[in-house]
Amino acid sequence: MNNTMIFIDEFAYRSPFANCHAMLKFIFTAVVLILCLLFRDIAVSIYIFVTMFLCNVFKNHVKWNDYVKLLTIPFLFIFFACILFSIDILPRLQQRGIVQKSIAECSSYVIAMILFIFSIIDLSASTFNPFIYFQF
Repeated sequence: MNNTMIFIDEFAYRSPFANCHAMLKFIFTAVVLILCLLFRDIAVSIYIFVTMFLCNVFKNHVKWNDYVKLLTIPFLFIFFACILFSIDILPRLQQRGIVQKSIAECSSYVIAMILFIFSIIDLSASTFNPFIYFQF
């Protein structure tokens, strides 16, 4: 994990955008996020993802395999979250009478709290995260 943070710091400090004002980078990030949320189209999301990938690879001179390696943890988190929410295990168990409703509700809150705690731990462990300091 520490090696990953060193890679992120290297990318952040040698980026051509390192000398840009932090508010400008924040506004750019907010506009891109708002575009993704407003359009709600998979084509727009893929276009933005590919554009950001190409900007990081060609403009920031990040090797594509390093960039993909840095994105594996977020991709795995999104992948398993999508599987968890698409399977809908709890309603099936409730229909069969295996799980009572109160247990299902409690378990969903417990799962949400565990994900929240792991997110906090991950953020606090990555103190050199360039997204916190807007140093792309």
